[in-house]
Amino acid sequence: MIYRREIHTLMLIYDNPDIHISEVGRHFNITKGAVSKTIRKLEEKGLLEKYPDESNHSRILSRLTPLGLEACRNHLTMHEELDKEIYDFMDSLSEHESDIVVSFLKIANNFADRHQ
Repeated sequence: MIYRREIHTLMLIYDNPDIHISEVGRHFNITKGAVSKTIRKLEEKGLLEKYPDESNHSRILSRLTPLGLEACRNHLTMHEELDKEIYDFMDSLSEHESDIVVSFLKIANNFADRHQ
């Protein structure tokens, strides 16, 4: 089983192959310790491996294993299938209706951000 935080960590590494561990923490706004714990679990599951940054040996980089790459591809496929309905809905709207939905979503997102 891959948990939500784990698959999103894998996806971040998939999208940013040379990202180092502290950048992962900054991206998710979590501590380096929390990132290290997630990375360790992903290593134990055979989904990624750590290696030293050749240009800066004090930094650790991560790369996906073939199993990690497969997990990311499956995650992308799942999103394509699940998100299709919302994309089809948005495509069916007029430009004016689409603008209203987008405006509402921005307001709702800002509201949610303020109440976390």
